[in-house]
Amino acid sequence: MRVTAAAAGREPADEVLAMLSVAGAKTWIGLDRALRTPAVTYGENATKTGLLADEGLSSLVAGCSRDGRRRESAVAGLATAADGLLLPVLVLRTADWVPQVRERARRSLTAVLRSADASALLAAASVAVAIGSWARGGHAVEAVAGALRAASDGVLASARTPQDLGVRRLAYRLWLESGRSRHEEIMRAALSEQDWVCRLLCAEWLVAGAVRDRRVDVLEGLLTEGSAKVGIEALTALVKLGRPETGVAHLADRLGMMRATAQWGVRRTGRSPAAIYRSALAADSPMGRARALVAGLGECGTHQDVDVLLPFLEHPSPRVRAETVRAVRRLGGPLSRIAGMLADPAPVVVRAVKQALRSEPDIVRGHTGGEGA
Repeated sequence: MRVTAAAAGREPADEVLAMLSVAGAKTWIGLDRALRTPAVTYGENATKTGLLADEGLSSLVAGCSRDGRRRESAVAGLATAADGLLLPVLVLRTADWVPQVRERARRSLTAVLRSADASALLAAASVAVAIGSWARGGHAVEAVAGALRAASDGVLASARTPQDLGVRRLAYRLWLESGRSRHEEIMRAALSEQDWVCRLLCAEWLVAGAVRDRRVDVLEGLLTEGSAKVGIEALTALVKLGRPETGVAHLADRLGMMRATAQWGVRRTGRSPAAIYRSALAADSPMGRARALVAGLGECGTHQDVDVLLPFLEHPSPRVRAETVRAVRRLGGPLSRIAGMLADPAPVVVRAVKQALRSEPDIVRGHTGGEGA
């Protein structure tokens, strides 16, 4: 309503333009739809009497009109708007359902993006990524990607920092593909980038290069200092490079995928990960690692290992007891012993027991006085 009022000269245009200058993709998409609803009407009388206060806002309203001819005519105004403020609407028109509007907008967008400044380019990229999954949205993503590839290092760097994760991830992919990235910068991003997808993209780039160049030092750095997903990539590469013994130190990792990777590496050395788990659990004080050790033995042990695990059903830590319930059930341990844990004071243990005995309702009822789980 404020946009249409400002376009018709009923409200100061500067305030509305300032509001639009910080609008995100969702706002632009919502505005585009709202301007075509019966609740929001464009002042035709203002058009006839020349009261339109802002040419840019007039192009915006026309560019979102229900009338395809008006949208097509508005494309030129959207493309020439000062400071590229209306680029997001031009991006939306490249996915228009009317072919004539769509094709004209696509030609204009490609030309405008060549001269767009960093701020306008990032605003266009945000909307393009948001509509990328639409039936006709792919062209906008390709156009923005082409502009970012041709942009300066500074612009590409600024595209890797916004809160819009779609733009951020696109920029990281283009940066890594460009050949303009330095190893040190990528390593720093792999270790400290906030978004896990971007971090993993950098890690995969580094791992591929380390495997090619046999840079064990790079992989070890990623393994010890990187995130869990980065560490899994690094450990996998180290095993493939002939360092399977590296997996031993990660058998008690808290993440199942890391443990599975470590178990695979240990098997490549000819050793049994289950035997290592048994020895560790038999130690005087596996505190701190007990939960991961129990989980690991449950993942790769045998039915004979149930006796090793049963004492941990009485472990002081509720999470260790819950993990033991899952491990004992996985290895075919006594169901009656598991069902006895329904009286455990810790909710996390009771939930684990109910999950383990989902297919055994009779046993559950027998230990709850007839109540179902």
